[in-house]
This record gives sequence, structure tokens and C-alpha cells, in this order.
Amino acid sequence: MIEIISIHIPKTAGTSFYHLLQQEYGRSLSISYRRKDVVAVLTDGEIPTTTLPIGCRVLHGHFYYSEVQPIHQQQRAKLICWLRDPVERVISNYHFFRAGLIDPDRNPAVYDQNKHRIQETLLTFAARPENRNRIATFLAGMPIDDFYFVGRVEHFAADVKKLGQLLDWQTHPLPLLLNQKDQRLAPASVREQEKQAIAELNALDLQIHQQLLARYHPNAS
Repeated sequence: MIEIISIHIPKTAGTSFYHLLQQEYGRSLSISYRRKDVVAVLTDGEIPTTTLPIGCRVLHGHFYYSEVQPIHQQQRAKLICWLRDPVERVISNYHFFRAGLIDPDRNPAVYDQNKHRIQETLLTFAARPENRNRIATFLAGMPIDDFYFVGRVEHFAADVKKLGQLLDWQTHPLPLLLNQKDQRLAPASVREQEKQAIAELNALDLQIHQQLLARYHPNAS
């Protein structure tokens, strides 16, 4: 039985959250599925439970909701995701992409595929169709009231504590945000005009982000 499904929207502290899940669930936690891992096991657009290891209780990875919908509904798994301000998420994703071009050894295959884009600007990156409204892409088809927990990257430590209490975690894992190296490679600032342009390119993500915060964190300032 799958008890928890953690959908990792890119650049929403998913790697840090996976480390916390490892501390609590150990061998009953799945691998951290990358998109290529997901695509490799899809059957008719869904994740077959037959591909999961025996004893797996927690799934974590870059799943689109439609790919895990049968598991979520049939096994009544608790669905978790983390959110980040959509504009800041795109900026972070750009920095991560750019860092991979600066350091080819991190992922040689990705570098070979994208090395011609080393001079690509933030707005050019953000305007690419595959980089727009990623939150909406990952959560498409998911009823807003059906999440078990929606965390906020901006309040990671506090929200991890809340989730641990809800799930009766025994290890009380220490929440740490990883991947600080990519941020050190980032430009000092992004102009407000650029942020506004990114917001316009991700209007659907901004709408979903606001709806989820209103539903799951109604008293947040």
C-alpha cells in the first residue's frame, strides 16, 4: 500500500524534503524519481504499482498528478506537494539550468544537449513553452481540496514541523535547504520589469498558487 505521494515540482525544495523522508521512512521510501525515471516506467500514462519495490510505502518524485492519480484514489494515499512563489521558482530554475552549463561534469548529457544555450538570458529561458506554468502542468487534474498537505518553501522549517506532527514522525528530522551552490552562481538581483514579465508568462501558476495558499494557509500573512 502506498501511504504518501510527494509530488516534486521543480525547484520547490524537493531534494531537501526527500532527505527528510529518508530519515523517517528509510527503505520504504521510493527512489527520488526524475522525469526520465517516470517516463521509463509509464504504462498508458500511469505509474503501474507492479514497477514499485515490495514494501514501498512512500513515493516521491517529478510526477504529474495524472500519472499517480489511480494510486492516489484507489489506495487513498496522502498527497503532498511544496509550493514556491511562481516567479521565484522560475528564477531558481534558470539559475539551476545555468549552473549545469557552467559545470558540465554535473550532468554531461544535459550539458551536451544544451551547451549552445550558455548565453541564454533569464527571459528567453522563461518564455520557452516547457518552462511556463510548471505548477499547473504538474498538478493538472488534482482537485484543490484533495491534498493532504501543501508546504511552502518560504516557511520550510515551520511547515516541515507541522507535517511531522500530522504524520506522527518519530525521527523529528532537521529541515535544511540544499542546493545553495546554485544560488551563489546567481546574479545579485533580477529587475522588477523582468519579474513582471515572468509573472505574465506564468499567470496560471500564480492563480493556482494563490488558490492553494488560500485553501491550506488561510491565516498566513
